[in-house]
Amino acid sequence: MSRPLPRDWSPRAWLPPGRFSRGWLGRCLASWRVVAWGAPLLCLLASGPAIAQEGADDDPSNAPTDESAEEDAASVEQEPLLPNAQQPTPVPLDDRPDPPSRLVEVGPYFGFTLRPSEDARVSYAPSLTWGAYIRPEVTSWLGVRLYYRQESIPVTVRRGGFEVPGYPLGDTDFHQPNLRLRSFGARVEPTWVVNPRLRLMGILGLAWLRHVAQEPSSSGDLHVQTASRAAVELNTMFGVGASFELLPDWVVLSASVTYGIATNRSGTAYEAPVQAFANGERLYLETLPRFRSVSDVLLSLGFIL
Repeated sequence: MSRPLPRDWSPRAWLPPGRFSRGWLGRCLASWRVVAWGAPLLCLLASGPAIAQEGADDDPSNAPTDESAEEDAASVEQEPLLPNAQQPTPVPLDDRPDPPSRLVEVGPYFGFTLRPSEDARVSYAPSLTWGAYIRPEVTSWLGVRLYYRQESIPVTVRRGGFEVPGYPLGDTDFHQPNLRLRSFGARVEPTWVVNPRLRLMGILGLAWLRHVAQEPSSSGDLHVQTASRAAVELNTMFGVGASFELLPDWVVLSASVTYGIATNRSGTAYEAPVQAFANGERLYLETLPRFRSVSDVLLSLGFIL
């Protein structure tokens, strides 16, 4: 028959009665109860502050703000100040000089111009061209060239070149002085800066010109007398060019090749027939032929301002 369970659940209740129930072994078993119940309670009390700290860290209201973070960083990074240190600390400036830029380019130019004739009986040879220009630079990729130019165009008149039907001139030869031409024009020059000293340009221009044909002289059967004549026209030009700075930011050498057409031509040089007199009689001469086109090759030596 089994032994009934004691009503006292302490370890001492399981001991048989005798001297061991109250001796050292009994006291050890009795203390086991204290340890069994006290150890978990001590662990709970010890972990309480850590759990509370985790809860505080998870609370958004306790998160550090940007301002407090910046203040903390500033307080850490701030170096000790000297007694006479300037506040705030001065910012160092870039003392390097600005690179020079073109504002205006001025100078002379010279070259050759060809204005072929529309009539084979009278021909125009290539002419010496010279003048001056000023070139404001709007931006580094766009310039405007304003110029004045002069030309002296040699003229060759073949026999019969001034003869008109009904007024024969016989064996009369004419010598026509060079045409004197003056022109004012403007060119727009889109520019590609290859490097600080070399540039390539496109050219689109318009020029107004006036040329004067002085009275021709004659020899042979007739001594013809007539008056000088003049004409005006517009030239539309396009072409390409290049420039190179011989002395950086001071002297530039430029070259251009252009081709153009003549429009809006008018004047006494183009009005036919031309009245003349020979041996006391009135007669008429053919006019000078018009320019079919214009092409030129020019060199310029400019000074950068």
